[in-house]
Amino acid sequence: MKSTLVLLWICLLFSKPPVAITESTAQRFSAGTPDGGSGTKYSIQMIASYGSDEMSVEAFWVDSTCLDFNIFTLTNNKSFVKGDTLIIKANSYFHQPKGSQKKINPGPAPDYNGRALIIFNVKQRLKSVEIEQFTKLSALYFP
Repeated sequence: MKSTLVLLWICLLFSKPPVAITESTAQRFSAGTPDGGSGTKYSIQMIASYGSDEMSVEAFWVDSTCLDFNIFTLTNNKSFVKGDTLIIKANSYFHQPKGSQKKINPGPAPDYNGRALIIFNVKQRLKSVEIEQFTKLSALYFP
């Protein structure tokens, strides 16, 4: 039993995380019209440990809410290689913009301790990375 636990601990210790987070920001925004929406913009920059043929982002959770997100590289590509900088952009709405559709929550939030959680599919296995906190940027107020 002890040898199994030690082996599991060693595997976890040396397992490569899917990404290294380099920056995570949150910025409140408010559109200038009542129908324009308001909320928080999230941006996460990270360095990929795998290429897009081995890894994909499955979900992005912030404060127990699963958000719609876009992911791309610095050159706006959807595909990437190991070592590329990836960017996730997502909005959390306090007031949904008129005409937009609210995403249905995929179920109960996973258990995590940080402010956010990114779930990856790496070589057909789910892995996750927590974001402890976001750097808060000045609020945007659109005319």
